[in-house]
Amino acid sequence: MHQSTVALLVSNALVAWAATPSGFQPASNVDLIVAYGDQSALNGVDLAKSHYTTSERLGLTGLVTQQEPTFGTTEPLTGKSYAIIMVDVDIPTNNPPQTGTFLHWAQTDLTPVAQTTTVKLNDGERTIHTLTTNAAAIADYKGPSPPARVPLTHRYIEILVDTSDITAEGTAALQALSTRGGVQVNDVLTQAGLANKVVAGNFFTVTNPGPAANAANSRKDNSSSTAPTGGVTPSARPTNISMGQKSTGFSTTTVLSAAAAGLLALFASSF
Repeated sequence: MHQSTVALLVSNALVAWAATPSGFQPASNVDLIVAYGDQSALNGVDLAKSHYTTSERLGLTGLVTQQEPTFGTTEPLTGKSYAIIMVDVDIPTNNPPQTGTFLHWAQTDLTPVAQTTTVKLNDGERTIHTLTTNAAAIADYKGPSPPARVPLTHRYIEILVDTSDITAEGTAALQALSTRGGVQVNDVLTQAGLANKVVAGNFFTVTNPGPAANAANSRKDNSSSTAPTGGVTPSARPTNISMGQKSTGFSTTTVLSAAAAGLLALFASSF
């Protein structure tokens, strides 16, 4: 099958999925294909914190998500330069369910590669248009590492931004991403004149197996940085994830109330 036909079929198959999670701005409904080794990281899939590819199980490399992913689009990119931004929007705070943000990656000066690339992933084969750069990153890639605090599941959002017409002032504004902790991606892109230049997006999740520690005892365990809520509606458990289970535990108040009721009933029956 011709490569362009494959790309079109892939694009049509994925159109029903939301590329970026509900509430995130700037949003995109165009899929950014993201993969770690042979593991697809698309449309809210939950990646194990300790996931290894087949070759890595043989001891060739470390945790797959700690390395920059392969990424690209199913349709050709017509711009001259692009930037990729990756942000965690579920950073724990000391006021749950309020969450903060942490920037995991900001790479500019990406240019489209002329030839397409075919990637063989655990959920099928995809032909994508990739990008390359020799420029230094605004913020080097840092792999996901959610701490044992609520929320245990974190959403990692990636967006591809067309920077072909960026101004000198816009380039300077993007440097605000280097602060990482508490970064407001939409605000930064608005300042840079790029809020309407997002061409593709994606998100996946990584879950800490827990149990979750309380905020007072785990401030130093937060692998990123606590900060004001950014980009999405805060929640105790992230929404729009494709795997994982809702909590079935009882609250302390519920348990104590049930115990008290039982004791009262026992006391009354003795008279």
